[in-house]
Amino acid sequence: MRILRIRFKNLNSLAGEWDIDLTHPSYGADGIFAITGPTGAGKTTVLDAICLALYASTPRLNRVSKGANDIMSRRTGDCFAEVTFETQSGRYRCHWSQHRARRKPDGELQNPRHELVDANSGDILESNLRGVSDRIESVTGMDFARFTRSMLLAQGAFDTFLRAAPDDRAPILEQITGTEIYSRISIRTHERTRAERARLDTLTAELAGMQPLSEEEERESRTRLSQLQDTDAELSKQLEQTRRSISWLDTIADLEHETARIPERWKDLGTREEAFAPERQRLDRANRALELAADHAGLSGLRDQLEQDRSALGEAQAQLPERERASEQAQQSLTQAESILTERQAEQTRMTPILRQARELDLRLAEKAGPIASATKRLDARQLEREALGAQQDQDMAALDTKRQALDALLARIAETQSDAALVEQLASIRGRLETLTQIRAQQATQATDLRTAQMRIAETTDLSTQATQTLQTRRQALTTLETDLDQRRRALDSLLEQRTLADWRNDRAAAQNRDRLLDALGSTATSLLDTRHAITALATRREALDREHTEVASERAAATEQSAALERERQLLETQLTLVRRIQSLEEARTQLADGEPCPLCGATHHPYAEGNIPQGDATAKALDQIRARLKDIQDRLGEFAIRQAQIAKELEGIASRDGEYRDRLPELEERIAALGSELDLDTTDLEPLIAALPEHRAKTQSDLERSTRVVTDAETLEHEIGAQSKAIDSERTQVAALEREALEARHQQSSAEQALAEVERQTEQLKSRERDAEQAALQEMDPFGITTVPTEGLDALLAQLIERRDGWQTRQQDRLDREQRILRLEGQIQQRVERIARLERESVADREQLDRLLGEHDALAEQRQTLLPDLDPDTEEVRLHETILSAQASRDAAHQTLSAAARDLDLLRSRVAALTQDIRVRAERAHISEDAFVARLLKAGFSDESDYVAARLNEEERTAIAERAEGLARERTELNAHERETTMRLTTERQRALTDRSRADLEATATRLETERNALHQEIGGLGQRLEDNAQLKTRQRERLDAMAAQRIECERWNRLHQLIGSADGKKYRNFAQGLTFDIMIGHANRQLERMNDRYLLIRNQTQPLELDVIDKDQAGEIRSTKNLSGGESFIVSLALALGLSQMASQTVRVDSLFLDEGFGTLDSEALETALETLAGLRRDGKLIGIISHVPALKERIGTQIRVTPTRGGRSRIQGPGCRDVS
Repeated sequence: MRILRIRFKNLNSLAGEWDIDLTHPSYGADGIFAITGPTGAGKTTVLDAICLALYASTPRLNRVSKGANDIMSRRTGDCFAEVTFETQSGRYRCHWSQHRARRKPDGELQNPRHELVDANSGDILESNLRGVSDRIESVTGMDFARFTRSMLLAQGAFDTFLRAAPDDRAPILEQITGTEIYSRISIRTHERTRAERARLDTLTAELAGMQPLSEEEERESRTRLSQLQDTDAELSKQLEQTRRSISWLDTIADLEHETARIPERWKDLGTREEAFAPERQRLDRANRALELAADHAGLSGLRDQLEQDRSALGEAQAQLPERERASEQAQQSLTQAESILTERQAEQTRMTPILRQARELDLRLAEKAGPIASATKRLDARQLEREALGAQQDQDMAALDTKRQALDALLARIAETQSDAALVEQLASIRGRLETLTQIRAQQATQATDLRTAQMRIAETTDLSTQATQTLQTRRQALTTLETDLDQRRRALDSLLEQRTLADWRNDRAAAQNRDRLLDALGSTATSLLDTRHAITALATRREALDREHTEVASERAAATEQSAALERERQLLETQLTLVRRIQSLEEARTQLADGEPCPLCGATHHPYAEGNIPQGDATAKALDQIRARLKDIQDRLGEFAIRQAQIAKELEGIASRDGEYRDRLPELEERIAALGSELDLDTTDLEPLIAALPEHRAKTQSDLERSTRVVTDAETLEHEIGAQSKAIDSERTQVAALEREALEARHQQSSAEQALAEVERQTEQLKSRERDAEQAALQEMDPFGITTVPTEGLDALLAQLIERRDGWQTRQQDRLDREQRILRLEGQIQQRVERIARLERESVADREQLDRLLGEHDALAEQRQTLLPDLDPDTEEVRLHETILSAQASRDAAHQTLSAAARDLDLLRSRVAALTQDIRVRAERAHISEDAFVARLLKAGFSDESDYVAARLNEEERTAIAERAEGLARERTELNAHERETTMRLTTERQRALTDRSRADLEATATRLETERNALHQEIGGLGQRLEDNAQLKTRQRERLDAMAAQRIECERWNRLHQLIGSADGKKYRNFAQGLTFDIMIGHANRQLERMNDRYLLIRNQTQPLELDVIDKDQAGEIRSTKNLSGGESFIVSLALALGLSQMASQTVRVDSLFLDEGFGTLDSEALETALETLAGLRRDGKLIGIISHVPALKERIGTQIRVTPTRGGRSRIQGPGCRDVS
């Protein structure tokens, strides 16, 4: 890692924004540079900026947050720190910033911001506070603690790595050298070994719990399963036959119920048809009225138009006198308007010269008004300003006296608190001391808690050990009891089986169950055979009856078809005749215009037989047509019934044939089944009647044998189950006893560990007390100049707040003094300026008064002359008034002329409209009379008495359609109900002829329930046996798999055990210590080469007992080996510097130290050692490293040519000068 650029703003005394470019050629040429300046100037602040930008912390202030920021320059509102650095993974820029509210110096601190950016692309890699810290550690390989121990050696912490404990050195070596992977390998090896052992234990436990069936038990189970499956098949057939019989009975009941409801439906249909009769008559009248709708519409249109014309004529005749009067009045208005216009024009001619003179005088007066108003305004403004200045002068004089008195009091207060000035520079150091003391006391509180916890842990572990021992004894007694109970149950099982095996009893039970099943199957099969023979006879009888009925229906359908064809021809002839008659009747109006000898306009004939009125009537034809249609409809209904019945007969015959085939197919199967069952049961099946009568006796004997064997098998299986459960309980108890033995051993081990932990906590408590005393002494030495002689045991925050308050008070008073002095100077200058302004206003007011008096005299003379010419009138207003009167008179004349023209035009139009309406009324009245006579004649022919009767008969389209749909619906419902009645009756007859059973439904339901129960029980037993056999097969497969897995796992465990013995450990130390020991030796070699250049007296070696502990060989003491803790201050610095340089020469894949910063420490060296150290550091330039040093040693500053100088200025501020340094602000 190499630092390339540092930018920061407002940090401690370095106020403003600063930029330090470490890529400047001066730094590359020398490879070493110094940061110089007096104490307190801000040299360490440059290194603080690096730490703050990378880790949001500094070695002196720890982490900077919203709660506290003592590094921001006073009287500033914001600060930031930014570092550009380069690692093996790329170039990055890390930026940290914080500001106060509204960026005001007195604003409240806001949350800091922290972000990491790719310096090449500008992409933001991370902006979360915690995320940036983690990302910095990832790209640099160092956290804050490791960074300040290996790359930036802060003031007072130069020998931190040298003095660090071995466990603290290990993480630094891991990050710097990349050996952290060995810790992970060691831990992963330990975890993997433990996991492999646990997997082997799991496989062993699983195998111990697997107990498959014996070969004899498996064979018995398979035999029993086959027998049960045969029984299940027979039960399923019987149940299916019973359910078909129940379904047949339900069908008969439904059809009988539906047959009983049909008369009610006929009655309901008749009632609704009777109620619909009036509506049917309305529909007939509406259809006849619909034929006259067009004629009536034409007549109504003529009547409406005639009425409108008569109304319009009356209105026009009423308006005629009014229009004549309006014309006369318009003529009089025109004459009067022309007279008024002449008078207005004469008055305008007289007033024109007078208005011109008045306008000239008004213009001169207006010219005088502007200067008069300006002079008056200036005079008033100067008077007001003079008065305001006088009042403000009095106030400022009083305020000046008050401010001078307050300044004197403030100066006295500053003199009293002069000692607080040092807090500005030293408060950060005091804060660090107090925070260290607070941390030590917090650690003491935690240590006290740990002490109490350790004491409680000893008591707990003692109790646990005692309880574990007692529990172990109790479990051993319970195990003995369980083993005794198991022996008793085994003796009871031997007594129950009567010197036979359980398999023998299960075979007896299976044989009895099989015989009972066969007897039941024989009875049901014999019954089915008898029922089948009866059904075949009944079907033959029904088929003969249907054949006869089919022949009769076919004959009747043929006769009805011939009759229907004859009626259809007659209907067509009558419809044609009726159409011609109605066409003749509809031409009545045209016939009245025919004359003998003249051709007809339609057909051209000269002879007109219907012109005299002998028109043929269509009533008889329509009546005959209605009769034919009714007869035709009846015949078509009968044909439909015949077709439906023929289809039903054919369908029923098809069903009879199908069922007869099924029954005949079943006969051989049933007979063969009965013979097989009789042979298997050793019974005579020749005559079925005696066989069925003897079956109950055989079943009773079989049932008795079955009950006895079932009882023995059930009790024996219960005992076997209890014995198995007891065995598992004993195994579980033995496992628990073994676990309790391990727990007791573990409890004794925990008790011993707790005692060791208590001793360690007590030792650490004594160390913390010693550190507390040292910290209190150091804090008192720094706080003594401020009057603080004791450090309280509690309330350090209050003490620090008091010091902060004193420092802030001192800074506030200094700033207040400067502000007050500046305000007094500004006030004195304002008072002097105001005196000069008042004098100048007095002189200007006298001149303005003289000019105003002259202007007022000239204005009064002109106003008097204007009043004489045109008193109290405005020329422009008067001229506009005269012009508007002329325009008004002209407009009145024009309006009167237009009114006269419009009145004459309206009068002519109205007279023309009256004449036209009179002619239209005469013509339309004649046409309406002719149309009305023709319409009345058609009404009478259509059967209506008059026009009101016709209007009452009309229906709208929606109502007429609704009535017609209701009529069609009733007809359709009658047809459907008739067909439904015939179909239901035929289905009922067919179903009754099937005669599937003569048993009652309740009897069949009971039989079905019994069969269902037997089959469910059989299914449960089949399922249990099948599952038992399947589980046994799976168990055998898993047992084989576990054996194979255990063999492979033992090999794997042995392999990992050997590796664990070499490098495995839970904390990773075994392999890490070995690898870091090698790494530590390499680092010591690098450090010794640097140490030999600076001091050839000492040689670093690794401690033989502690792998990461350091010793030195003192060559001046005959090669004596002694601890590095005994080195003097200068010797410690030389050794620490050699170690730091040795670390910088080591690199891993993630960490490379190419920049090294050293803060102080050189003051402990003599001149010769200092020269040697500087030569050594300068020699690192060959390795491409950059070394930065902060020191007050004059020789060091003279020896190093490249320097960054930090120079104090006024007000506690400093400046930076040097190569690559610039003040950005």
